[in-house]
Amino acid sequence: MLQTQSHQIEQLLREQNDAEQYSRRSNMEINGLTLAQNENLFEWIEKLAELLEVPKFSSEDIVTIHRLPAKQGAIPAVLVRFASVAIKEMWFGLRGKLRQLHGSDTIPKLFFNENLTGENRRLFWLARVAPKTNGYKFAWVRGGKLFVKKFEDAPLIRVNSEADMRKITRGGSNTPDSENTEANV
Repeated sequence: MLQTQSHQIEQLLREQNDAEQYSRRSNMEINGLTLAQNENLFEWIEKLAELLEVPKFSSEDIVTIHRLPAKQGAIPAVLVRFASVAIKEMWFGLRGKLRQLHGSDTIPKLFFNENLTGENRRLFWLARVAPKTNGYKFAWVRGGKLFVKKFEDAPLIRVNSEADMRKITRGGSNTPDSENTEANV
C-alpha cells in the first residue's frame, strides 16, 4: 500500500509539472543580454526582430517581456511570452541567424531557450551530464519535453522523470521503453 501511495504521489507530481510546463509553451528565455541602465526591453525586442528579419513582426506578438531573477553576479535572462506558440516557434526557427549576428558589434552573443519548470531544468541538467558515463551523446529539449539518445541514428528516449534518468544512467537496455520512444513524442 505504501508503494502504491508513493507511486500515486509521484504520478501527481509529474502531472503537476507537465501542466506547469504546458502553461509555459509560448514562453522563450533569451540569455546573454547584458543589463543596461533604464533598459526598455520592448524596444530591444523590436530591434532584435528587425535584425533577425522576423516576418510580419508586431508589438502585439509580445504579451510580456521582463528579466528573470538570477543568482548573484549572473546576467538575468529575459523572459518573453509570445501571443501564441506559433510565434514562439517562428522565433526559435530563427536561432540560426543569431550566430551570424554574433560577429557584429550590434548584438551580444544571445541564446534562445525553452522556459523550463524547475523540475524540468533539473532533469535537463541531469540528462546533459549523467548519461555521458553510459555513452549517451545527445540531450535536448523540444516543446518543453526532454530527450536523449546514444548516437546520431539511435532512437529518441523521452525523459519524463528522475526514474527515467536512473534507468539511463544504470546502463540498462539500449532499447528504450516503448512509451518513451520517438513514436510517442
